[in-house]
Amino acid sequence: MIDNDHKELLTSPEIVRFLGAFAGVLLSMVMIPPDNTRSAFYRIGLGTVAGFIFAPTTQRLVPFLSGDHANDWLAAACATGFVVWFILEALARWISTPDTGRKLIAWVERRMGVRGNNEDQ
Repeated sequence: MIDNDHKELLTSPEIVRFLGAFAGVLLSMVMIPPDNTRSAFYRIGLGTVAGFIFAPTTQRLVPFLSGDHANDWLAAACATGFVVWFILEALARWISTPDTGRKLIAWVERRMGVRGNNEDQ
C-alpha cells in the first residue's frame, strides 16, 4: 500500500507533469525512431523539459485537457511531450534550408540594426 506521504508526492503537479512529458516523448520515439543515440538523448532531454514547461499552456489551448486533477496534468504533459518534438523538428528543418536561413538572418540583422560586411563596401 502507498502511505499518504507518498500519495501526495505522486499527485504533485510537478512530478505528474514530468512523468507525462517523459511518457509523451517515449511515445514519439516509438512513432518515429531517432536516427542515432545522440538524437535520442536530445529528444528525451529537450522534449521532456519542453513538455513539462508547456503543459499548462496546452491545458489552456486545448479545452478537453484542462482540469485540476493529476490525470489532467498527466494527459496535457503527455500530449505536449509527444507533439513538441515534431514541432521542433519541423522548425529546425525550415530554418536549416539555405534560403530560409539567409532570410531569417537578414531579418534579425535588420531588426537589431546590425550591418553585414557586404553593406560596408
